[in-house]
Amino acid sequence: GDVYKRQEVRRIYSNLLTEYYENLGSPYPLDSKEWKQMEFLHAYLIIYAIFGDPYIARLTSSQYLQQVLDHFTKQIEGKTLQKLALYSAHDTSIVPVIVALDLVTPECFKKKFQGEEIITDRYCVEFPGYASTLTFELLKEENQYFVTLIYNDGKYNPCKFNENEIKCPFEEFKNRINNITISDVERQCSITIREMEYATIRIVLYVILVLLNIALVMVFLKLRRRYRELLQDQNKSISLKSI
Repeated sequence: GDVYKRQEVRRIYSNLLTEYYENLGSPYPLDSKEWKQMEFLHAYLIIYAIFGDPYIARLTSSQYLQQVLDHFTKQIEGKTLQKLALYSAHDTSIVPVIVALDLVTPECFKKKFQGEEIITDRYCVEFPGYASTLTFELLKEENQYFVTLIYNDGKYNPCKFNENEIKCPFEEFKNRINNITISDVERQCSITIREMEYATIRIVLYVILVLLNIALVMVFLKLRRRYRELLQDQNKSISLKSI
């Protein structure tokens, strides 16, 4: 019921959006108010129904956030010369990150759409639209390292709500990421490393069996052709003797 309805909303919104950008026209044209309502409904369903549970948001964003932390750690320790890492993502890739970092909640997102007063002791960013960008920056000032977060046109403190200071000391950022990320994502998703290894082994064995079958078929065809050639030579020899 609810899952089907959510999927239908996303499907309808995606179709309308595609028709709009491709200039295809729509059998059900929406006015500006209806567009805003549809955009909100689509975004709210993703934030609330999919990633509204903080644990799900943490689980989904853990691997990416750990990669960010690992990259910054290697940069500080002088173990890498890489200055930039780019990731291609969807709105459903960005949402769990901003939810896990407390940049938005379903409640504040809904209140902002309805024009209600929002509690000012936490962030409440917009839903990631087309070409949205999420950037983590590592800064060095007087031998100290800091991390800032840039989301579209806004700058935020990735460690805590702070409108006056967007720079988070690296050690604080490190503790923050380690506290919210989940180390055993595979097990939590019911996909163990052993199961992944077994799956890989099964695939390899399957490929080997297929190749062996192909090889046996080729050998059989070659032997059959050779047998026919020998049989033809034998028949010719018998014919010559008869003459």
